[in-house]
Amino acid sequence: MKIVLFVLLVLRQGLPSSALLRGDSPHKKAQLLAEQHGVEGANPVRGQAKKQWRELTEHNQQPRLLASEPPSIKKEKKRMDIPQKQTSISEMRPIKGCLACFGEQVVYGKYRTEDGDQTDNSYYLFKSPDHSEVNESLPILIQFHSGGFFSGAPWRRENKEIHAYLRKGFAVVSVGYRLTAQKYYFEAEDGSNKTEELIHVSNDGKLSLDTSGKTMDDYQVRVGEQEFITKYLYDATRMIDNLVDNAEKLGLDVNRIVFAGESSGGAGMQYLSWVFHKWNIDRFTPRGMVFNNAQLNYPVHNMLGETWDLFAETMGPKTKLSDVVSEEACPSVVGNHMCNSALGNSSDYVLCNEKWNEKALRQFCGEARKGRTLEQVRAHQVWLREDKEVGKGMEKLWYASENMQKHLPSDPFYIYAANSMNGTSAVDLAHHSIFALNFAKYAEMGKHGGHQYTVYYTDFAHMTEADRGMQRLEGKSTSLELPPDAGAVQGPAAAAGRSPSAAVAPAPAPAAAPAPAPGPEPEYPVAGNVVFNYLSTHGWREDFADKVEAGSLEERVLYACMAAGVGPFGALPNETETADRKSESGTLGSTLSSLVVASLSLLALLSSSH
Repeated sequence: MKIVLFVLLVLRQGLPSSALLRGDSPHKKAQLLAEQHGVEGANPVRGQAKKQWRELTEHNQQPRLLASEPPSIKKEKKRMDIPQKQTSISEMRPIKGCLACFGEQVVYGKYRTEDGDQTDNSYYLFKSPDHSEVNESLPILIQFHSGGFFSGAPWRRENKEIHAYLRKGFAVVSVGYRLTAQKYYFEAEDGSNKTEELIHVSNDGKLSLDTSGKTMDDYQVRVGEQEFITKYLYDATRMIDNLVDNAEKLGLDVNRIVFAGESSGGAGMQYLSWVFHKWNIDRFTPRGMVFNNAQLNYPVHNMLGETWDLFAETMGPKTKLSDVVSEEACPSVVGNHMCNSALGNSSDYVLCNEKWNEKALRQFCGEARKGRTLEQVRAHQVWLREDKEVGKGMEKLWYASENMQKHLPSDPFYIYAANSMNGTSAVDLAHHSIFALNFAKYAEMGKHGGHQYTVYYTDFAHMTEADRGMQRLEGKSTSLELPPDAGAVQGPAAAAGRSPSAAVAPAPAPAAAPAPAPGPEPEYPVAGNVVFNYLSTHGWREDFADKVEAGSLEERVLYACMAAGVGPFGALPNETETADRKSESGTLGSTLSSLVVASLSLLALLSSSH
């Protein structure tokens, strides 16, 4: 009987440890927090037109008052009269087994919505608890969200992407910024609410607030919505200033910054890298950018000038516009998608220049589309660069293909871009594989000697043999979850009630060499595997990522590690992985010790029984 009892004792001591040996998480604090909140696997909330759901556990995310004292936040209310995705409770929860389940809110700016919400003037900081006692400052992954400039929100709860970066030793900063279609306010010295000030842009791209009393209401749109990204980019500069000023107390290394983003998120990270950093070289150091569904030049809706150049120079100037832009997409890509749409009508600002839009539609859409070429649309759809107020300055905010030739943020500086969309819809054209290809082309230009890059792009209509990649690799389509009204807002699809954002998924690229051919008519295929063209200036993939799927999250994280010099690219082992190994080693030692002690006791008991 004594023997049976002691065997049970041994099992009781051994089983909990053996469970840990099977791979259960050693991060007990994270486990308990996950269990407390009932977390499950979920994607981050993205693509809502104005507001996000309020924090489920607001007490876990009190703002750090590193800037101004935020106002009391009233109950959120829905203000846009357009269809919005309904967000379930599970979508607002972080992933199971999260490390830093909830981001720490840092209010960096003074602007807020009408109901007092400062999410769009905050960033959310995620740090693994494994690093809480480490003296060395952490490299920073700074993420700007997508949303077409008029929607979206920063990550506030841990998702798979944040988790992957935390595991490699990064701190993650997810940035909120003011949206183009939304009006914001600030508290004046006398305590009154003031409308956001007009933002001036100089010829070299410097942004400054108006001091004469003018507000964003006073800005007259020349062409379209993307002239209002001055708010977004001004906020990006305030964010980085706040991060630099508080880096020491936050335990962050501002000289090891890697930017990450998707779609319109690229405008912020490119402005900070190519333009703003030139005046702040001694304050922070960007090491690279990881760009999914990359956009090189703006605008990508109501395309102008240098953006059309990318298509005309890559596909050929004589290419028919109808081969590139579908009938449904034309009012958004060539015209102004804020004109005569639910989205434009619900905006707090007038974002439509009716005269400009009507002229564009008359010249290049409808029946005119079939007879026009890329050369013609490039010649006519141009920005008013001689405009004394915003002409040359706005181009400085938009044309990264030129800016990247004039500044090297660090030597080396690494660029990663992966685009799989290659169709003729408004969504495809805004994230076309041509952008990724041209990142490679322009990265090699410039007196500074060029940037390091790795790019992936699928085949497209009128692609030349010279633009084929050095390899062909299989991967997954880089699909994008889009906000309502992000695609074509006029034409047959809209009239039929079909959601334009349904036309997101790109068709798999053919494996054979592309030949000049008309572009496909708009289709709505299901997302799946694609064949990427691969170009790179360095052999990092062959050395470190040859077994990793092209364009995957795992590969993007590895690329960020290389840029920042952490993980397998650092002089020291990754601290998070080292901590895991120590924990696992300790668990093994504890398990063996328990079994040895129990076995010795059992032998002693058996000896005494005889």
